[in-house]
Amino acid sequence: MAGKELEKRRIHCEPPKLPGLWCGKGVIMFSVVINAEGKIECAEAFSKHSTDVKQLALDALKKWTFKPVEVDGKPIAFLGIVEVDVSWESAPSQCRSK
Repeated sequence: MAGKELEKRRIHCEPPKLPGLWCGKGVIMFSVVINAEGKIECAEAFSKHSTDVKQLALDALKKWTFKPVEVDGKPIAFLGIVEVDVSWESAPSQCRSK
């Protein structure tokens, strides 16, 4: 499950806590397993961001929750693709793009 379909199932999300001098922007994509309780069971990033930024995004992602998928009225675990925005909207002036 990915994109808009998975977004509709999202109940709670927190943005990553990026360091004060983070000057990047973009999205880190994760392959995830969401358990029957709607929590991230495991996640693997597939992007070119630094290991530190991927870890910050993963730490935030672990706090997200989703509405479980049900089969025959019972919640089940499922696979998905999740995007985590790592853009620094209010970057310090020395970091802003030119």
